[in-house]
Amino acid sequence: MADYDVVIHRAAADHSTPPAPPAINARIQLANDLFVQRLPSTVAKKITAACNAGGVPSITPQRYAFVREYAGGRAGYPDFDSDKRIRLAMALSRLVWPTNTGLAQSAQVSGDLTDASTLSIRPGPITGPAAEAYNADSRLRNWLTDEDGQALKSLLAGYDAEKPTPRVSRALFLHEFAVNTLDGGVRWLLVAAALEALVIAGDERVSKQFSVRTAAIASELGVAFSKRDAREAYSRRSKVAHGSGPTFKAGDRELFIGMEGVLRSCIRRSISDPRWGDTFASAKSISRQWPVESLPSCPLCGRPSKSRGPWALVPAFFKELPGWGLSFLAWLNGRP
Repeated sequence: MADYDVVIHRAAADHSTPPAPPAINARIQLANDLFVQRLPSTVAKKITAACNAGGVPSITPQRYAFVREYAGGRAGYPDFDSDKRIRLAMALSRLVWPTNTGLAQSAQVSGDLTDASTLSIRPGPITGPAAEAYNADSRLRNWLTDEDGQALKSLLAGYDAEKPTPRVSRALFLHEFAVNTLDGGVRWLLVAAALEALVIAGDERVSKQFSVRTAAIASELGVAFSKRDAREAYSRRSKVAHGSGPTFKAGDRELFIGMEGVLRSCIRRSISDPRWGDTFASAKSISRQWPVESLPSCPLCGRPSKSRGPWALVPAFFKELPGWGLSFLAWLNGRP
């Protein structure tokens, strides 16, 4: 008998025109110990019944399942997904195509995955953090296709071969945290924070850094998200963060979907193309790749001004004036 960790993804039918391509069916081996495939219906029903309150079966169709196989037994991995391997695959899958796969139907399974009668099932973390996930754009199909599965396999291999920089890892964590968050205001903050983790290279002109670099990255990756969009997205983020409440106006959903799209594309490119991802290794490399015009500096003290125009240097001048006066008096007193 083999041991497995299983996460079943169920999604309602798609009624878009033209019809969406079908979900993964045949097994796709994502890594040596991890695969995704559609399970036999009797197996999926038994696992789902073990996870649902009262053993009630789900009426939503199974699309496929993420499966971690412990060929040598579960020794060393007593808890569900102890090393977060399945959760990593789920997080990376959303970079390929956003779905609402969560842990609500997760389980530790022993037996033969082709024969429901042999299965011993222990529910996983079916409630709490990451049990539910939410799509920002409900108009899209809610499953991975065979093509997506192959792309996920490649992305996971890239992640395993070379771990991303700390900034990219932080952005990936925040993106996944946002996906598991239903509240729109909190989700906006998390996605903006994930982008800030990637593009902010200093304490000066943070909003300018965000708008310039996010728009530049979007253009580089072919994502429709302008500098004006970035400015508005950061403005909305600031209003929520500063206590105005998560009140959104018409068009904000499209703005958020665009911002989230930039984030997903940026993280995915960073993992699949490590040389490009290394740009986020330091503030210096970020500034060099996507420069932001600096503030004018006072010619006397060298400090940057927080405003522009001919009067920008006046406050710095008067701030330094007492010191200059004392220095001048000291010079006079020291004359022979």
